[in-house]
Amino acid sequence: MSNETIGTASLTRLFHINPGIPCEQALEHASLMLGCINKLTVLGATEEDPTLVWAAHLLGEMAKAIVDDVSLGLPLKPAQSAA
Repeated sequence: MSNETIGTASLTRLFHINPGIPCEQALEHASLMLGCINKLTVLGATEEDPTLVWAAHLLGEMAKAIVDDVSLGLPLKPAQSAA
């Protein structure tokens, strides 16, 4: 047994947003993740458990990825001219 990685893992992304998911559904999932994040951060602070904080951090990255992807999928509005 070695203390080193053997380098056979693929470069597949851990979290992936699939195309074709309705924006409303994607944002609902992001909202649920954010609710979990709120609970995890409170528990992590009150119980001084760093694993809860790391879980919240990872969920936050996933929720951000969903919101970012939704924003890229929304149609661009033409710039409104100042009247």
